[in-house]
Amino acid sequence: GYYYYLMIGPAPTMTPYGPLHAADLFYVFGNFLSSGIVPTPVGLDLSSKIQQAWGSFAHTGVPSWEGGWPSMAGETPEFLEIALFPDVETNFRRGRCIALRNLGVLP
Repeated sequence: GYYYYLMIGPAPTMTPYGPLHAADLFYVFGNFLSSGIVPTPVGLDLSSKIQQAWGSFAHTGVPSWEGGWPSMAGETPEFLEIALFPDVETNFRRGRCIALRNLGVLP
């Protein structure tokens, strides 16, 4: 299977439209300071959890996460929403296409 996640909340590189593409990589590699970003204690904790999940995925093919990280397979694909209180969600398009239409990106 394959795994999908969505990070919710402020990122180290925010724009008026949300975080920049690949803003989650600071959490994956923990390289905040080398980029001039001072992480919060919450950011450091989240980075540790994400590094553990990615390490597990590299080792076993399944990311580890407290509470589980479901595969996107099946009739109702599920994904992990990474936020202050992470949760498993099923509607991964939830409003995103509407936002892109409003920005003129989609017809």
